[in-house]
Amino acid sequence: MNWKEKLASNGHRITQAREQMMRLLSQTQVPLSPMQIHSALREQGSKMGLVSVYRNLNLLMDYDLVCMLVAPDGNAGYVAGGTGHHHHILCKVCQSSAIFDECEDFSELISKIEAQTQFVVGDHFLQFYGLCPQCQETYV
Repeated sequence: MNWKEKLASNGHRITQAREQMMRLLSQTQVPLSPMQIHSALREQGSKMGLVSVYRNLNLLMDYDLVCMLVAPDGNAGYVAGGTGHHHHILCKVCQSSAIFDECEDFSELISKIEAQTQFVVGDHFLQFYGLCPQCQETYV
């Protein structure tokens, strides 16, 4: 199911603003901040306000159509989401990102966390940092 079908099947309209945002995020591997998204869309002629950028990001994240990544400096950026459960790796130098879905089973770790904290784990956020192939050539 593509992003338009996913939103429509959940009762959401496919607006021009959402199309512009998804096109922009699909064309970059570098996470963009809400301000960068707003600026890029304005350069493309969009009249979307910054509040609408945040509102649309929240909606798109609710359906895993957009993912938030955290840069090594702690700032958040957004990229188009993958399909199904996945994780990201982010280059510490150029901020490019890649999606991977091969992960070990976390059930043992989750059980330990629940036993130590008395919390019930409902979800997790796992992100790795490293050097992309291009930056490895330059910095290694």
